[in-house]
Amino acid sequence: MKKFLKIFFYLIFIVFIIGLIIFQYLKFEFNKTFDENKLSELKSEIQKAKPLSDEFIKIYNHIHPITNLNGIIQDEFFEKHNRDCPCFMVARQLIIPVRKQIQANRYILASKLEKSFTQEECLSYLSSIRTFTFGNRGIENASSFYFKKNLKELNKREMQTLILMIENPIRYNPIRNPKEVEEKLRLINKD
Repeated sequence: MKKFLKIFFYLIFIVFIIGLIIFQYLKFEFNKTFDENKLSELKSEIQKAKPLSDEFIKIYNHIHPITNLNGIIQDEFFEKHNRDCPCFMVARQLIIPVRKQIQANRYILASKLEKSFTQEECLSYLSSIRTFTFGNRGIENASSFYFKKNLKELNKREMQTLILMIENPIRYNPIRNPKEVEEKLRLINKD
């Protein structure tokens, strides 16, 4: 029995080491999971994204605490939080070819993005490409459409509404579902 347990623990250890090596390989640049041209284009687009204001980031972080990829993986295994990794959200938005369409690829892409960008830069890009219903693409257009103001002129509740729309633009649409938006804002501001 002792011999069996010893072999079992050795096998577990070997599987763990192999998994760790594979995970590290996937994170490094010599892993060609993604087309390098498309990855370069994405990085260029993220760099071009207009930065969000510090106030907007602060409010976003209050509603959805920003973390990195390691934070959301840790949350999935050990905690009950639902924190956001904007770089992972960008990775989820991209269309990945069917043959490579596995969940792990999104984690790998997010890891590659985190090497080059902050979470705030990824959030700025995400908010610039997000569709906010009624044909409004980007947070600036959504701000003008829903509140008739520039993004910088919005008050706290209006910014919170747009942040909720980044999460789910249909559910938290202030025109279609004003009661649901108000209920969610009440919960957010109760803290």
